[in-house]
Amino acid sequence: MRGDYAIFAAPPPCAKRIIFTPQLSAHKRLVNERAFMGNLAKVILLYKERYWKTRGFTGEFVSDCLDSPVMNCFDGSKLNWKGELQPALIVFVGGAAYRYWR
Repeated sequence: MRGDYAIFAAPPPCAKRIIFTPQLSAHKRLVNERAFMGNLAKVILLYKERYWKTRGFTGEFVSDCLDSPVMNCFDGSKLNWKGELQPALIVFVGGAAYRYWR
């Protein structure tokens, strides 16, 4: 396959096994070789209403608290197949908290 540009996303273990033609730059090869899989889970929480918006919040936060399983949270509300807004929060759990809570 040929093209002017490619956008590529793959887990690091898979990306390490790909032979690129033309070869990646030395910097990109180094990044690709040193990339690793972390401990991270993505959870989507669905709600009946966007309560965080009605209270003046964005639904987004970042935490480095080791006692909390949640590292990041984002408003993931989208229109559903009926065209109605489905309130949702996307939560990322990682590191020691992920290992504990999984």
